[in-house]
Amino acid sequence: MEQLREKTGAKLVSGDKASINITDPDINLSYSGLGYELSAKKSDIVLKDNEELNIDGLNIKCIYTPGHTNCGVCYLINNKKLFTGDTLFLRSVGRSDLPTGDGDILVKSIKTRIYTLDDDIDVFPGHGGQSSVGYEKKYNMYIKD
Repeated sequence: MEQLREKTGAKLVSGDKASINITDPDINLSYSGLGYELSAKKSDIVLKDNEELNIDGLNIKCIYTPGHTNCGVCYLINNKKLFTGDTLFLRSVGRSDLPTGDGDILVKSIKTRIYTLDDDIDVFPGHGGQSSVGYEKKYNMYIKD
């Protein structure tokens, strides 16, 4: 991570809880599957829940959605596009059996932090196809009333 930052000059942005987990390969599990450990000294920009960042006309809102991990966040772009990472997938949800994960908290996060958004917001998961908040509310079998 540090080499990439040095090479590109890019800033590392994370939610406040993730700024701790990124420093520890045992918690972020980068050692399993990558072939190398991924860690960073610290985030350049740390966003708290509901904090917004404005970059070149993009309004990026950080929404705390723990469950997949204790530091899960989604990013809402211009109140239209939601990047959910491993929190919510097309008709599915992220794993919660990894360090700091909790399935009950994941379901609660989705119900209270994502399903309360407008139905027409596009959802872009970390894996798989695109969706919308309304579609997931209707068809996601892992999140029941």
